[in-house]
Amino acid sequence: MSVSGTTVVCATRKGAVLAWDTAGDGAAGDGAAGDGARGVIRIGDGGAAATSVAAGRVGDRPVVASGHADGRMRLWSLTGESLAGHRAGDPIIAVTVTDEGTAIAVSQKYDITRDLHSVVRLWDIGTGRQIGSAIDDHYQGVHGLAFGRLGGDDVLVTGDGRGRVRVWRLPVGKLRHSFGMGTYSGIELLAGGEVAGRPVVVSTHQNATLRVHDLATGKRMKMWNFSGASPDDRGTIALVAGRLGELPIAAVTHAPLGGDVFVRVWDLDDGEPIGTLGPADGGAAQALALADLGGRPVVAGVDANRTVRIWSLGPP
Repeated sequence: MSVSGTTVVCATRKGAVLAWDTAGDGAAGDGAAGDGARGVIRIGDGGAAATSVAAGRVGDRPVVASGHADGRMRLWSLTGESLAGHRAGDPIIAVTVTDEGTAIAVSQKYDITRDLHSVVRLWDIGTGRQIGSAIDDHYQGVHGLAFGRLGGDDVLVTGDGRGRVRVWRLPVGKLRHSFGMGTYSGIELLAGGEVAGRPVVVSTHQNATLRVHDLATGKRMKMWNFSGASPDDRGTIALVAGRLGELPIAAVTHAPLGGDVFVRVWDLDDGEPIGTLGPADGGAAQALALADLGGRPVVAGVDANRTVRIWSLGPP
């Protein structure tokens, strides 16, 4: 799931890519035809399961990038026009559209039964060309992945099974620096954000902690337990970081073993939950995004029944 402006895009296990204009004017982006007031359009053509989707702009044109389990990487206009389609040799695990307007895909070759390290490659979706050299030092594969900005650069942030975090410059595919997340890291998910004017990486961990690290230095700024029941309430499905006005926040789908699955919104200044979004009839949100709906900050989520739900985070 991804958001750009008022457009929310999501992709499915059947490979379909859909866009929804939260402004509710019946069109998702420039000139797209919707299905009534909901403004939902189908812009993908199915195929292998989608693993990632991103909305952004290439030049002055809004676009959607999608990555798939069979290695396909695609670029679409918001009217459903195919702008590019290529295929890597390995599954795509993430896609992004950088601030400079380059659509990039990340592929990974990893067999948990025989490989100690995975092989990660970066791709220019528009041309299908590999960016930089193959990366073969993620122990036990990639554990957590995020995109962000650091010092004027678009960056990719990856974690591995040893709790090592690497920051890569995009779109050249060069390692900028790396750092460890300390003992008992057990990285689950990563998200890029900003706290006190500094770029950060927000992370969830297998010991039921939420952490904030300075992205430039790797220094841990903050760490909190999910609750007084930690680590027994470990387990997360989705993570997204952003802002609620001036307040840095993270929204996390918690999935504790044997417990209810719900979305919790955290204040990243003091580590206090500022709200809990209980599961709806369709179950918990499998993917999350922060968006704006008519000037009102919201959390968008997709549940197990393929329903997009919007929760308000406060008044406009």
